[in-house]
Amino acid sequence: MPASNALTNKKIQRYADNKPNIIGALPRELLAKSAEEEIHLYRFSNDDGWKLSLVPLSNKTQTPLYHNGALLHVLSWAIFNGLLNKATRILIADKTHLMTIKTVISLVQQLLRSPLTGHTPSDKKSGLTPPKLDQLLLFANLEQNESLVKNTQGLQLTSLHNDPFNYANRGESLVYSIDGLIRSTTGEWQTFEIKGKTAPVDLCSYLITWWSKGKSRTMLYCWCPSDTHGPLISQRLNKLYNDVNTHYHKNVEGNYLAQIADKLYQLDWQPEGVDITELKSTNLSQYLIRSKKHFSVSKLDGNLDPTQCLNTLLSCQQKDTISLIIEQKNQTNSIHILDEFGNLISNHELKLTQETAIIHFQHFLNIIQKHNSNLKLRYFKIIASATKTKPWKLTPLPVPSLNEKQSYLPVVITMASPKEDALCTINCGPKQFSGPANAKTIFNQISSFLLSLRKSHIPYPLYINEINFDEPQKVTTVDYLLQKQRIEKHLNID
Repeated sequence: MPASNALTNKKIQRYADNKPNIIGALPRELLAKSAEEEIHLYRFSNDDGWKLSLVPLSNKTQTPLYHNGALLHVLSWAIFNGLLNKATRILIADKTHLMTIKTVISLVQQLLRSPLTGHTPSDKKSGLTPPKLDQLLLFANLEQNESLVKNTQGLQLTSLHNDPFNYANRGESLVYSIDGLIRSTTGEWQTFEIKGKTAPVDLCSYLITWWSKGKSRTMLYCWCPSDTHGPLISQRLNKLYNDVNTHYHKNVEGNYLAQIADKLYQLDWQPEGVDITELKSTNLSQYLIRSKKHFSVSKLDGNLDPTQCLNTLLSCQQKDTISLIIEQKNQTNSIHILDEFGNLISNHELKLTQETAIIHFQHFLNIIQKHNSNLKLRYFKIIASATKTKPWKLTPLPVPSLNEKQSYLPVVITMASPKEDALCTINCGPKQFSGPANAKTIFNQISSFLLSLRKSHIPYPLYINEINFDEPQKVTTVDYLLQKQRIEKHLNID
């Protein structure tokens, strides 16, 4: 190597950034006047990372021109600083055999078509305002999955009609790594890497730190090198990003639920920060009524809610408000209630007319409202719609009149607490029963009483009109609704 070139290389190495994710811009005097005819890319081991050199390297102890753990960062640096363009010949040696030559070349082509090629200096006035997200490029599965490489069978992928995050419902995610390239509104570029089973939700958690700086019109680009599943994976990441981003900017306190492989994960944010929680159950109903103690707007990943019914119901969440939504389906009525914290509880297949069901629950909710005067009550009707974009239609209903005459046996319960074994008194019309709220004997007594009232074998459903707790100030709406639902189930077992 000529002495002048060696000296230039040493100067460039001095300017290599100390921050591993920032793509440093070389001073103008060190920028290449034209791209290199040939560059060498090496990775001698997983721990060693990627090395870029203008001359061949024989071992990992030799000093390269540039070095970083991520290939995306090394290539971005070379393109950003003018060393690499379409005419440059790239010689690649990856001793780990996890990155194919085809993937490297394709990645270079993607980067050369990106805004990265427009070398613009940072805005020196940017210190006055926080930098915002301007460009976002996501690259999924650049490297092969080690566990799949070791398996001679590999992963046999045959269908394009599955969710890449939960392929074939076999507890497998096709997205095992995401490399990202960010351009901020100051002109600075940086990279990041996310690896592991939960990469899609970890991506959102990472990007929330950018979103919290203010909403901006971000240009998003997603790419996956897989010939078979690449487009599907790219579309899925694009959809997840836009969905969570929109929900985040609409709600200061919110949460988002997605399924990765065979687990449900909740992304939860407040002004203080963001958390990711793996949920123990995959039952959506349990998640939606997990008894939150502070208001938070929930949303489900669209793949968890293919009919969009649940997300339509959740759109009624409002702080300090109880929303009652009635749905008629297959000649039966369902009542969905969203409480003041955003919890959702549903009562399906009610053997009541639509009007009677609304009046019944209105009376029940009015009792709760007496203990919390800040609560507002709203009423809606939900019906299926013929449009694809909005398959459900929500219609506000006027406050119902309480004039309707009750035609079923009134049931009033007094409980010491919301615990399942709490002492309770159940009044069925003129008859009173007492005991633990989970005791079979008390329900057997009520069942015998109901049989004595029947003039035929037609079932006589019982619905609880009112529940009173000894310390109502310590009880939330969802506690009332859960106890109503639980005890009614016991009361109506023949």
